Amino acid sequence: MLVTVLKGKDLSPDNTKTVRMISNTKLDRIVSSLLSKPIYSLAAIIAVGFLIRAYYVPHDLPISLDGITYFVYAVETSRIYQLPTGYILPNNGWPVFVSFFFSLFSFNDFLDYVLLQRYLAIIISVLTTIPIYLLCKKFVDKNFALIAVMIFAFEPRLILNSVGGLSESLFILLGTITLLLFFSNNIKSTYVAFAIAALFALVRYEGLLAIIPLSIMFFKKYRGEQKIPVKFAIAIAIFLLTLTPMAYLRIESTGQDGLISHFLGGAEHISRFVIQELPETDDPYPIEWQGNTAFYFLGRAVTNLIKFFGLALIPSFIFFMSVSIILIAKNQMMRLRDYRILTMILFAIFLLIPAIYAYGRGIQEVRYIFVLIPIFVVISSYAIKKISNKNLGLTFVCIVTFLLISSFVFLEMNKKDHKHEKESFLISMDIVNNTGIINADPIDGNYLKIARILQKWPNLNSEVVYKTDKISPATFHSLEEFIEKNESNGLTHLVTDGKNHGSEFIKNMHYDDSKYPYLIKIYDSSKEGYEYHVKIYKIDYTSFHTIHNAG
Repeated sequence: MLVTVLKGKDLSPDNTKTVRMISNTKLDRIVSSLLSKPIYSLAAIIAVGFLIRAYYVPHDLPISLDGITYFVYAVETSRIYQLPTGYILPNNGWPVFVSFFFSLFSFNDFLDYVLLQRYLAIIISVLTTIPIYLLCKKFVDKNFALIAVMIFAFEPRLILNSVGGLSESLFILLGTITLLLFFSNNIKSTYVAFAIAALFALVRYEGLLAIIPLSIMFFKKYRGEQKIPVKFAIAIAIFLLTLTPMAYLRIESTGQDGLISHFLGGAEHISRFVIQELPETDDPYPIEWQGNTAFYFLGRAVTNLIKFFGLALIPSFIFFMSVSIILIAKNQMMRLRDYRILTMILFAIFLLIPAIYAYGRGIQEVRYIFVLIPIFVVISSYAIKKISNKNLGLTFVCIVTFLLISSFVFLEMNKKDHKHEKESFLISMDIVNNTGIINADPIDGNYLKIARILQKWPNLNSEVVYKTDKISPATFHSLEEFIEKNESNGLTHLVTDGKNHGSEFIKNMHYDDSKYPYLIKIYDSSKEGYEYHVKIYKIDYTSFHTIHNAG
């Protein structure tokens, strides 16, 4: 105890300084001892990272958004033992990986498969700390690498992403391993890096761009050696041999390879709708796509890139990245002669190209930046090294405290109301079971599609993912106009929760349905015991036409 050590000492100003030095020295020794065994330290970091993620898993709720498509694709692949047809899914690497594990189990409950997908993403996410640690160790001492890797393990956006069962966990892992192996001095490891880069591209097609910086830096890395063209040819052959089988299977099932085909599609999009300024009526982001000129496209791209790049740094990276960049600029630490530094710079630049394209189209997703997070960790490790040099113990305690507190604050602020989400899911089941074609986006949550999937379970196919059973009221001016013009499209029911989900007249209908005698209320969630108040109306077209013609 510190009190025992200092017993009988005079706590004058000089001796106070001595107390601080003794305290810091003791803390330094404790922290150094903890970090001296990286295997145990990494195991502890992985365990804590896993427990945090597991705590935020909603065990009684299904996945939503992109996770639904991945889920259905994985289920059908595991059932038929081949790539299913009818899916517009270029990035099928993740669901194919998940399908292997689905095939090993025979669950009766739909949610058991959902949890398996969630936990696969979680396990991959926390295990990524190992290659990130090894990557950081190529630039800083192991103590600082261990501290830096905690930024990744406790990063709240990655925690939420992995809990969602999405593909980014595997994408980040493969990208990190690619860099790590490429930085090895062993040519065989470099060859394996090209194989992993191919898998990286199969998870998300933008990963195909990684082959450009790897190819450029291959010649810088091995300059001066003999038979460089032969070695490079071997690396490219390994890359193509890894990539080709899946590309062939994709062509067989969908008619597209999901790689070159999508880059060409993006290039055609820019040529027609940005350069030639042709109007597009079926773009999935029509509001953001207005003003479709090169000027507006680039403006959106740059604005959104800055916005989401900044968001990706908050809360975990903003301080460390800022300090690192200042120190690097001041001390000229970043020597471009180091092929590893150049590789990471080029890797980041080329992998930002798809993000720039998506942001130019108005797609609001921070996930496009996630692939750069391992590079953020490496850069942050330099700040940690400089900060920790004179006071490792205190710095360690401060960083761990900051990371855990900021992570939990962020997670709690962004945590959804579980009870409300559960009610939204259960009400979505009632909507699907009691309606035909309805107004689009009628209630909170994104569970209508998953409810349709549950209705068909376990016999799933692409129809349950892409079937259109909703019509958007956003472009209509009144309820009467919406009903009249969509009778021929099969509109049968209207659903409302009294909120504005893109239509004021659908919202108003919830509060005063007496104005619409042609609407027959068939469902009221409050009478089913739910706090979330949702109503379903069946459209009586006979009554509607009678009233409408009379008017």
